[in-house]
Amino acid sequence: MTLNSWGQESGVIKKLACSDIGQEILSDSTLNLWNYPDLKPKDYYCLGKYFADWDLKEGQLIIQTYGDLNGQDPCILCNYERLGIIHNYHFDIIEDKTTQFIEGYNSISKSRIKERFGSDIFNKLESKDSNFVSPKDFIESILEIKASLYTTTELINDSTMLVKLNLDSVADNFGLDLSPLTFEILPISKKREKFTIDYRALKENGVRIYELRNERYFLKLRINFGDLNSICFCEKFSRHYNLTIPLTVKK
Repeated sequence: MTLNSWGQESGVIKKLACSDIGQEILSDSTLNLWNYPDLKPKDYYCLGKYFADWDLKEGQLIIQTYGDLNGQDPCILCNYERLGIIHNYHFDIIEDKTTQFIEGYNSISKSRIKERFGSDIFNKLESKDSNFVSPKDFIESILEIKASLYTTTELINDSTMLVKLNLDSVADNFGLDLSPLTFEILPISKKREKFTIDYRALKENGVRIYELRNERYFLKLRINFGDLNSICFCEKFSRHYNLTIPLTVKK
């Protein structure tokens, strides 16, 4: 007797249980949740519950959601990270099967998280401490105004510009001391090496920018908020705060 993946025999279909499908997916590297044949949207809800149970047995606390990391508020997401709770993002267009999987998965995982940390844990995790500032809010406040207005420039020669960056007014709005802040200066091309500079040196001494593109220089920064005690920060976001400021060459 031969059965297909749905248990088909002589024109009669015997649907496999979620656990059977889940085990088959886990044991076959060519299969995954999204390429398994003939699944209906409601099957994804059941499979979501199955894989949530499997992840929990592996010691993983995961929440499924739409979106991506860059769209999240660090002050909230870092709350989750401190408790070892991971978010798994689905980037595709919202589909019924994905929604069903997310709902099924989270019905198990969120219930277990509440059991472990208390019934009000999600209210606590979604609350922002007013004593802390989101680095995302800090960056957005710079971009609200033309970012180049925070810079002063001096043309050294035809291929070199000295740039200083003063963010004191932004810091004052948030009540921040930026003295521990460091910046990684990122070259536009691969010909030059990146280097790190602290805020005071960048504000008072500046950096030399050598790469001229279409009559413009670019100050490309990666901001490290890790040493600011009043900034929401966790390693998940350590490389997600880049800022590129175009600088027009005045002749």
